[in-house]
Amino acid sequence: MKKVILATMMVTSNAYALEPASILSVASIVSSIPGHIERFTGTRSTTGIGEYAFGPDVSENTACRKAEDRAKLDAIRNVLGEEVVSQSSMQCKEDNGCKLDVDVWSLSDAHLRKTKVSDREVFDKLGTKVCKVTINAQVSSERPFADLHIDSKFSYKDGEQMSMQINSTDKGNLNIFHVEGNKASRIFPNAFQNTSMIEKTISIPTHQYSMTVKASKFDESLVFVLTKNNEKFLESYDLTELNNKLTSIPVKERKIVRRNLVIEQ
Repeated sequence: MKKVILATMMVTSNAYALEPASILSVASIVSSIPGHIERFTGTRSTTGIGEYAFGPDVSENTACRKAEDRAKLDAIRNVLGEEVVSQSSMQCKEDNGCKLDVDVWSLSDAHLRKTKVSDREVFDKLGTKVCKVTINAQVSSERPFADLHIDSKFSYKDGEQMSMQINSTDKGNLNIFHVEGNKASRIFPNAFQNTSMIEKTISIPTHQYSMTVKASKFDESLVFVLTKNNEKFLESYDLTELNNKLTSIPVKERKIVRRNLVIEQ
């Protein structure tokens, strides 16, 4: 069996090694996605409000960015309902307990057409600083051509092997990017599974190779991109390049799912 190490996920093999993987800062992408504006039908104007309480270890800018993310979810919830927003994953770290990671990026990409911060304030609440952000947003009810379901765990210990089963409700072309820092590296298709076309279900990796995760000092994510057409993707992107590529594909012709990785030393 050949071994693939994703270098913060590292993918290696006896005779082959994928380029070291890389990362996508979700907060940065979320704030930049609405810049790709077109004419849309089925779009409603609404407001969204988000709050984020923070302590001395979190900067005001970071807290307000998180509050803005929550405001975006609130705007989507106002138009599409709680069921759409409830797509989330629980992640745990022994040193800081569990946190709820909601896929702000995936939801924003699919439904937000334009956002503008109308108000931002920082105040004290019960002895804790809170940033409150209000946005005006245009929310679309357009849906991607297919839904994508990933059966895998996303919390690992250093050196564990990763495996996943991916199910699509329709035929499409799948690309998976491992993201870290300001870079994104494609880990699927690869030298062992070299076609992006999936009919319904695909298992990654196959018996021909394995994937071993390695801990990193950076946050990590996997981005699953299912497209109706066989889009041409590069092997690696920086954050802006990948964002521009994804937003150039019509919403109805793509489904994007992001999952955070937690890799413990």
